[in-house]
Amino acid sequence: WSTAEPTVSGGCPGRRRRVSSTAGARRVMARALSASVAAAAVLAAIVCGLGALRGAAGQGEKEKIYYLGDPQIGFGKSGAAADVARFAHAAVAAVEGNAAAVVIAGDLVNIWTSQSQHKGFQSVSFGAVPVSVVPGNHDANPNGTSSNFETQIEQFRSTYGADYSSFTTRFATVVMVDSEALIWEEQGGAREPPNAQMRNESETQWTWIDKTLAKAEADTQRPHTLVVTHHPPFLTSPDEPVAYWNWPPKSRARFLALLGKYSVKMVMAGHTHTTTEVKTGNLLVMTTAGTARTFDGKGCGHRIVTLNATSVTQAYVPQNDSSLIHCVGNSF
Repeated sequence: WSTAEPTVSGGCPGRRRRVSSTAGARRVMARALSASVAAAAVLAAIVCGLGALRGAAGQGEKEKIYYLGDPQIGFGKSGAAADVARFAHAAVAAVEGNAAAVVIAGDLVNIWTSQSQHKGFQSVSFGAVPVSVVPGNHDANPNGTSSNFETQIEQFRSTYGADYSSFTTRFATVVMVDSEALIWEEQGGAREPPNAQMRNESETQWTWIDKTLAKAEADTQRPHTLVVTHHPPFLTSPDEPVAYWNWPPKSRARFLALLGKYSVKMVMAGHTHTTTEVKTGNLLVMTTAGTARTFDGKGCGHRIVTLNATSVTQAYVPQNDSSLIHCVGNSF
C-alpha cells in the first residue's frame, strides 16, 4: 500500500511533473502505475532525443548577407561601363550565393546629378534578393550647404527610398544609418547659422536609431544586430582626430555611445575605398572598397557576412574574374 508519489521527467531533463497513486490502492495497481511511469519515462527520453537532434540541426543552419562598398558608378578610372560590370558581377555573386539580403554602404553614383550614372546603377539586377542602401557623400554631400543637402536627400529618397531604415532576417536586425545627415551639422552646418529644419532632420534619425537598436536588443528571436553606414565612425581608434574619412567628434561620440548601449558588435561602412577591419573592445568596424576604384592593394570585391544562432563571421571576396577590368591600387 504505497502512498509515495513517483515522478517522471516532463519534456526534457531538468523539469519534472508528478504522477500520484491513489491512497489505499492495491499493490497490483501500484505495480501497474510504476510500469506506466517507466514506459512514460522511456517515451520522454525518445522525444527529448529527437528534440536534441532537431536542435543540433538548427544550430547548423545559417544565412548570408552580402555587404558591398561604394558602387560609385562613374568614379572608376576604366569608365562607367566597367564600374557597372564590376557591380553586376557582385550582384550575380549574391544571387548565386543565395544571399538572405544585400546591403550597400553608400556612394551609389559619383555625381548625384548624372542621370546616366543613376541608370547604370539601376540597370543591375539582384533578382529576388532584397537590397538595402544608404546615401554616401557623393549622393548627399554633408560638406555642402543646407539647401543643397536637402535637395540631394530628397532626390535620393525619390530615387532609392528611405535614407535610413532597418530590416530583419532570420538571425539579425540590420540597421541602415544615414551618416551624412548625422554629421552635416559639424561639417557643412558649421559654416551656417543654426538650421532648425536640418537639426530636426538629424534629431529625428537619432531618436529612431535609439528606438530601433533597443527593439533589436530586445528581440529574442534574432541574436545579432548589424549596423551599416557610409562614413566609418573611425579608422583606427575611437578617439582619433577628425578627418575626411571619419565622423566628426560630437556625432561620433554619440553614435558610439548608442552602439555600446545596445551591445552592437559589427559596423559595415564604405567611403574609404579600402578594405579594412578594426576592432576596439567588442566592436568590429569594417570598410569595404566597393567596385569602382580602390586605394589599397586588395582590389574590388565584396564581403560575405555569415550568421547563425550563435555567431557572426565575415570574409572578403575579391573580384578575380578575368573578364573584368580590375581596380587594384587605383588612386586619385
